[in-house]
Amino acid sequence: MKHIVKLILALFLIFSIAACTKPEPVEEVQLQFLAPMGAPALTLVEVAKDKKHVVSFVSGTDNLTAAFVNPNPQYDVILAPINLGVTLISKGSTTYRLWGIATWGNLYIIAQNEEVLREEGTIALFGENAVPQRVFNTVKDSFELNLVPNFAPSVNDAVAQLISGNAEAAMVAEPLLTATLANHSQLRVVVDMQEQWKEVTGKSNYPQAAIFVEASRYELHQAQIDAQLNGMKLYLEAALSDSSQLKSDIDAVDPMTLGLPSSAVSVKALQGMNVKIQPAAFVFGEIEAFLELFNLNDTASYLLP
Repeated sequence: MKHIVKLILALFLIFSIAACTKPEPVEEVQLQFLAPMGAPALTLVEVAKDKKHVVSFVSGTDNLTAAFVNPNPQYDVILAPINLGVTLISKGSTTYRLWGIATWGNLYIIAQNEEVLREEGTIALFGENAVPQRVFNTVKDSFELNLVPNFAPSVNDAVAQLISGNAEAAMVAEPLLTATLANHSQLRVVVDMQEQWKEVTGKSNYPQAAIFVEASRYELHQAQIDAQLNGMKLYLEAALSDSSQLKSDIDAVDPMTLGLPSSAVSVKALQGMNVKIQPAAFVFGEIEAFLELFNLNDTASYLLP
């Protein structure tokens, strides 16, 4: 009997000690995000609204490039065109590494009808020497096109050329596509570049904006960063089923800050914008096939360890 009492006391002591030695929770830090305006900004709408972390939205790539090569990195996470970030990684110019993809292909050709593509004239393009041109060059032989390409400084300028009659067709991206078609009923989508990409390459889509994380920060705060990015992923997935919260959050942050049209247009264009966060390991093949267009052929070395 005495042995049984001792055994019970010993077990009680073990469980008491275990209860008192729970691992301390990992201290969370305030993260800093940098993202371009437009479709990629949608991934950070909720984060920007909650103000738990610091989020900055910029226009153009100059600020993104400067952040990548800063010897004293300011941001934990940068969203940027995948070719921009990976090119800098391949040159050893940055300590950021690829975590995953934020947005996928959302390029379309619009005109009054498909027959226009086979006529004399021009097609207004944008993104010379960047993702849009590489995609166009890859798929242009998969559909009938007689129009001569003419590169505009921006997607807005490409659409302006079409509307003003200085081009017969234009390549456009969401959400500008939805806004343009709403205001110009004579225009319609005549080529879905994503469908052509799938036909030519066999890949379901191509990455556009990617998520890059500063390597040393990731080593220190991996659990927190992964949880935050996965939370953003779930938020966007929920918005595809019910966009009411996203619409409210866009208004709270301000569409102009995000570089988006009205919240109503943005949620209407959500499906076409292909905003879908995916960890790199899950879409390695799509990333690898796309980076080969830029002669970036060592995909595994561009990823976080």
